[in-house]
Amino acid sequence: EGTKFLFPCGNLRSEILPNILHSKQITVDAITVYETKENENLRTNLQELNDTVNPCCLVFFSPSGCEYIYRQLQTFNNKLTNVPHFAIGNSTAHKIENLGVEIAGVA
Repeated sequence: EGTKFLFPCGNLRSEILPNILHSKQITVDAITVYETKENENLRTNLQELNDTVNPCCLVFFSPSGCEYIYRQLQTFNNKLTNVPHFAIGNSTAHKIENLGVEIAGVA
């Protein structure tokens, strides 16, 4: 019998890893273990960050996080969009660029 791979993932997972494994005849057993959703306090937290902290940069860890944050940042005047933006991973970097924001770096 072939190789099997247990893939714990979120509901917004990318198909990149499963597709690579399938191409190598590896069976992928994907199990959704968490659901990505917007924090109900996100806007309040961003306003507080904007008003009380002078951040040197913003670091984004996921494409959905970029989307949620930028949706909220558009609802009030802020200085957060002017600081350098960094992304963890290429998918996150592409999402930031698609939002019309320049990337300072990708890890």
